[in-house]
Amino acid sequence: MAEIRRLIEPAPGFDGEVAIWISALDDARRQTKEIVATLTPEQLMWKPPGGGNTIGQLLRHIALVELDWIITDVCQEKDLPADTPELLKLDGPMADPGPQPLFEFIEALDWARALTKDRLKRFPKDEITATRTYQG
Repeated sequence: MAEIRRLIEPAPGFDGEVAIWISALDDARRQTKEIVATLTPEQLMWKPPGGGNTIGQLLRHIALVELDWIITDVCQEKDLPADTPELLKLDGPMADPGPQPLFEFIEALDWARALTKDRLKRFPKDEITATRTYQG
C-alpha cells in the first residue's frame, strides 16, 4: 500500500500554531464532506441495529463540539450567537434532527467553522496559548 503524506500549510490570516491547526481542521472537514457528499436524507437518518446515532446526528454533533470548544472554552461565552442555524439549536447535543437534506448539515458545519475562524482571528498570538481558568 502506498504511503500518503499530507502537507499542512499555515492557514492565511492566522499566526503561529493556530495557523497549522486551522489548516488541519479544514483538511479534516474537507474529508468529512467528501465522505458524506452523496448521502440521501434517508441514509443520513439511518440508525444501526441495536441503537446508536444517525450520521446526521453525528455531523450535527461535530459542529456543536467545535462551537462548544470555541464559544465556551476559548472565548468563555455562554450562549450561541443569534444567527446560529436552526439545526444547531435543537435541544441536546445528540438530538435527532429527523430527515434533513445533506445541505442542512453542511451549512451547520460550515457555519461552525466560520465562527471558529472569526473568533480565533481576534486573539493575538500570545493570548491564544494563555492558560484559562473556569468556574465549576
